[in-house]
Order: sequence, then structure tokens, then C-alpha cells
Amino acid sequence: MVDQEKLQAAIRRNRGRLIRDQWLHVLAQACGRSVTSDNLIDMTETARLKCALIAKLINNAHRPVAMQWTKDGESQAYAVLAAIGRQSVGIDVVLFSSVDDLIGACVVDASAVLEHAEDVLKVVKDDLNLVTMDLAHGLSLQRNHYSTDGGFVKGGVVDLFVWGRFAALAGH
Repeated sequence: MVDQEKLQAAIRRNRGRLIRDQWLHVLAQACGRSVTSDNLIDMTETARLKCALIAKLINNAHRPVAMQWTKDGESQAYAVLAAIGRQSVGIDVVLFSSVDDLIGACVVDASAVLEHAEDVLKVVKDDLNLVTMDLAHGLSLQRNHYSTDGGFVKGGVVDLFVWGRFAALAGH
């Protein structure tokens, strides 16, 4: 009998092959830049970086700078991201998405993602999470129903966590 874990991995790889080219095309359109399969990192490295990102976000000792807007102020969050993006040309970042477990994460220029964050969010279908390969710089745009102090917010909030160069570019 085939090992269940190997079978699941084979199914994921097959599904990834089926969606990869179309997904990359849609991401390229959202970013306004060419994005190809050469931009993808393998799923093992993707998983390692994603776990490290999550640890970074929940580690209170090294918590990234947080900014928060009500859902009605979401356009202000996009304006901050665009401003950071205009100053981030040439910085390669790992962009995570809802299809990471199928095709791996994608390495793209930070400016392409951040200047088109609203469109890119529609493609990644997840929070907007990006980091440099060494995790020294990154950001996470999240939609939540709870404020950073834990209180429920009707309609929700938009949280932006930034660290490293992105925090400096955001003015923090």
C-alpha cells in the first residue's frame, strides 16, 4: 500500500501543476510585472518561511510595529502600503498565498506587490504576508474582527504589522 503522506504530496503536486501557470498569470496582471515559475520557491522552503513568519507575528518580545484602521479606513492602509512600495524598488520578497501548499510561495519585487496591494490581495486570497528571505524585513496586512487589545469591532479592522526596513519606510 502507498504511504498516505506520499499520496497526499503527489496529489498536491498534481493540483499545483494544473493551476500554476494560470495563477502566475493572474498575479503578474495584478502586480503589473512579469511573474513566472522561476519566481516560485519549493514547498519545503515555503513552509519553513511561513512558520517563521507566524512565529515572528506572535512573538511578543520582538513584535512588529502595528498600525490599525477600521474597515472603513482600509483605503488608508493601502495608501501606506503604496508609499512603502514606492520606496521598495529592487527588494525581493517572498509573497505567501492560499496556494502555497500547491505551488510554493513566490519571490517578487516588493514595490510590485505593495503598489498594487488591493489587486494582489484578490489573487493571494489570504492576508497579505511578505518577508525577505532572511526574515529581517516584512509585513502582514490582516483583516480581523478584533482590535489589537482584544476587543470585538463590529465591521472589523485592518491590521498592518511591519518590521525591518518596511517599518522604517512606514515612518516607525
